[in-house]
Amino acid sequence: LPPKPLSGDVLFVGSSVSGQADPAWLFDVVRDQLLWSGSEVETNNITGAAYANGGRELFLAGGDANVAYLSRGDLTTLPPTWSVVYDPLGRGPFEVHSDDARQLLYVLAHPTPAAVSELLTIDNGPQNSTYLQVVASTQNLSSDPLIERFTLSASGRRAAILSAFVRYLHIVDTDPASPTYMQVLFEGAIPVNGPFPIVTSAVVTSDDQSVLISIQRGGGAASAIARFDLSSMTWIDHNPGMSGIQH
Repeated sequence: LPPKPLSGDVLFVGSSVSGQADPAWLFDVVRDQLLWSGSEVETNNITGAAYANGGRELFLAGGDANVAYLSRGDLTTLPPTWSVVYDPLGRGPFEVHSDDARQLLYVLAHPTPAAVSELLTIDNGPQNSTYLQVVASTQNLSSDPLIERFTLSASGRRAAILSAFVRYLHIVDTDPASPTYMQVLFEGAIPVNGPFPIVTSAVVTSDDQSVLISIQRGGGAASAIARFDLSSMTWIDHNPGMSGIQH
């Protein structure tokens, strides 16, 4: 997880090894100090992590087939104290991001036993009556069980959700002031070619204009970065003289 302010710049490192309590660490990367290390149930098989509240909280998504949930670590004192925030009825959660400005968390999970992925909004405002409760959700986002990664724009207004092996992109409106909040604005195949292409990550540019998607190919073929324009909801073709979308 990238550094965030606590008492300096703090880096969280998770792991996935055998057992039901995987080791994790918090480092002060400015002072070159280990702040905390431990093996907790809450740090088991971490698949996503996000700082919130100015680095005072750390939310972890992960677990295994038997126990998986979103947990909260209080970083105002060390060692952190942990509590369960969300325990879906289905699989996941797979990923978590924080919109600190609006005190909202976004989590990707299967909220029911059915294999349907949804993006969920969790209230992270301690002053609210719905604190740490799910307050909004997409509806029937996807039945693809391999949707496990998404990114939230710096503005908090858009989420880009990836399906790795079937290579699909979903764009969700995450602006609470919008009439289409938590609705899917776009879904479609990511145009790729070459041997065994896999989409591995995505980022929304700081101006909310584009989504950049990294593509890896097998057989030693060159990797690529696809660009999706959020204003026109179309893929950017870098070589119109060739057939198909060229990244």
